[in-house]
Amino acid sequence: MSTTISELISQSAKPIQIKPELRIQCPPETTAAVLPKTSPGIHTETTPAVSKRQIKLCTIEDGNKNDPIRCTLTKVSLDDPLDYSCLSYVWGTLDDMQTITLNGDELKVTANLFAVLKRLRATGLRSSLWIDALCIKQKNNVHKSAQVAMMGEIYAKAAEVLVWLGPAPEQMPKSTACEQRWYSAAANTQLKEVLGLLAEDVHFHDLPLAVRCRARTCASAKERALSGSYDWEAVLKSLRSWSQVTWFDRAWTVQEIVLAKKARFLLGEDQLDWAIASKACVNLGRHMRTCCSECVGSLPGDNFAVLNGMANRVIDLANAKDRLPDGQHIVQFNWKQATDPLDKLYGLLGLETSPTPTLVVPDYGISLQELFSRFARDLVTSQFWLVPLCLDLVQDIEGLRSWVPDWTARRDNSAAYSVVRFDWSYTYSAVAGLPANPYVDADYILAVDGINVDTIAGVSRAYELTESFANQLATLDAWQNFLDLPVNGEKPYVGGGKLEDAFWWTMMADRFHEDEEARPASLQDVQQLQAYLETARQDLEAYGDDALIGLSETGCSHVMAVLDRRLFQTTQGWIGVCPKAAQVGDEVFVLGDCPCLSCCVASAVLESKRGIVHLGIAICTV
Repeated sequence: MSTTISELISQSAKPIQIKPELRIQCPPETTAAVLPKTSPGIHTETTPAVSKRQIKLCTIEDGNKNDPIRCTLTKVSLDDPLDYSCLSYVWGTLDDMQTITLNGDELKVTANLFAVLKRLRATGLRSSLWIDALCIKQKNNVHKSAQVAMMGEIYAKAAEVLVWLGPAPEQMPKSTACEQRWYSAAANTQLKEVLGLLAEDVHFHDLPLAVRCRARTCASAKERALSGSYDWEAVLKSLRSWSQVTWFDRAWTVQEIVLAKKARFLLGEDQLDWAIASKACVNLGRHMRTCCSECVGSLPGDNFAVLNGMANRVIDLANAKDRLPDGQHIVQFNWKQATDPLDKLYGLLGLETSPTPTLVVPDYGISLQELFSRFARDLVTSQFWLVPLCLDLVQDIEGLRSWVPDWTARRDNSAAYSVVRFDWSYTYSAVAGLPANPYVDADYILAVDGINVDTIAGVSRAYELTESFANQLATLDAWQNFLDLPVNGEKPYVGGGKLEDAFWWTMMADRFHEDEEARPASLQDVQQLQAYLETARQDLEAYGDDALIGLSETGCSHVMAVLDRRLFQTTQGWIGVCPKAAQVGDEVFVLGDCPCLSCCVASAVLESKRGIVHLGIAICTV
């Protein structure tokens, strides 16, 4: 019978308090001069801010295609019944600024905003518009802070959100398959029809696409061949023009689409319904992990990468609303970019649904260090206190405590998997009853109660996602060699049973990711993972570069558990996976109130002999 961490805790002495040995002094509060604040298309007036509940709506005056753009602003109360639309767009660069007239005065705006104003005027969408660059005095920090604090409500109350992706692509290379430009009316019509079918949950191989299916197990592959009526290359290139745009990379666009009652995408003169597009991508993502895995995986060139990237970008936004109560959005979208670094956080505040939200309010007069420290402190002292600890430490600015995330840092491709691991953490319950008592003092020193489990005696190389699946298999081989697993698999494990069994349970973190939800992994799931990896190994040996290794829920569950993690072993023999920052000599703690596996240690703090160098979630099989 195996020993569990819960039993170790129950037998332990009084919980110890973990405090960092390394004290980095946070800089005193400073003004916005710490980093320059540059915002294109701005008001220069410094009149007092309007009422806290008062906003402005914009009307674009009628005109012909080449007429100057003239707009007027009207003050309204957000507490009154209103019928208006919000614009969601990317401001763009300061190059090629254009001139419009706002309330009779000339105003410089970015070329992208100028283009959408012309598009809206031409199509009759001229009145009752909320457009941030026009309706907020961008250089009046008092007014801006008050308006930004209401932006979540502004977008949530709008009758519709118009998402401007940009002008239609022009002078793109012609497709070798259909001799059409990258963006064409015919291809867009076909794309929208394909998305409509996917929204109805049609299998990928049943779409009317002229693309050869190379899947060896697909029942319709041979019959279908090139019999589809739509040109796949043209549809795919049209898909690129819709999905590979900077709008998906921006912080503010998250709440603007997540909170929308209704939304549509605008690209040039074309449009796409968000409800259909999001449902299509959610269905496609599920099919790509299950029944249609091999069909999509067999697509030529970078086709799979384009489809998968587009689906994930949309799925993240489509599913975000259901996960707001857990604070998952804070982890999920921390990689998004903003012109003003402060907006990396302010752009997410409107999504908070907790009855005890953070105390941080938009304030454009403080430094990044102070904002990030305040936000982390408020998260720790609220129900979201695990959020700062589940992010791998990446800090590009100085003056932050080691446990305070730097929200300006660009994180790698493991961001999505960090979200899943964070979501998984709430499904564990082995340390119930052990309070954390988190506390942050005036110097932003974090103290939390926990139990010292053991010390790391060795760490393996990191598991990294590469284009070659063979490299991932090689990492797994290296991990098994790191543990010196015997061929016969009879090496005993400190927690009971065999070390080999403990290794394979660890490779799934005891969780199976099924249809966007996590459930406890079963012995059958572990066996399916072993079979999946063995089949992939045989395919690689037999077919080389032509091997078809599609996505599967088994494979995804494995990658979510180990990506950007290292395998480690403690001095007593416990094994697990931990952040890449872990090193020999780090101590593993179980923190109070941290959910963890019934057979694993989760939410561990890694404390170096040189002081706290990293706080992060680590999953350990015991």
